[in-house]
Amino acid sequence: MLSIIQITIIGLFSYILWSILFGALNQSVLQLFVPIQKKTNKLKGKTLYRILPFIIFLTIMVSLDVGYQFGDFVFGLIIGCFLALNDAIFDELMTGKLNAKK
Repeated sequence: MLSIIQITIIGLFSYILWSILFGALNQSVLQLFVPIQKKTNKLKGKTLYRILPFIIFLTIMVSLDVGYQFGDFVFGLIIGCFLALNDAIFDELMTGKLNAKK
């Protein structure tokens, strides 16, 4: 039980850090995710397209964790990074939402 709590806390901090990084890259001159976001904004059923890669990724990560035993810290970092990347692709970053309200 303690392992799940550790992974969740580390994943949350990792998600926040990666969201800030991806948000900065998206608002910089590079506009790294803008071409992908234009395509994903036109999709119907965005929820399914956001959840399905996460389920597949989580299944792969759990399978790899059984074989390689990443540890809670690495597992949390990777999960947080993937969640932030998924949100960046679908224009759902918390930093983007905060900046859009200003």
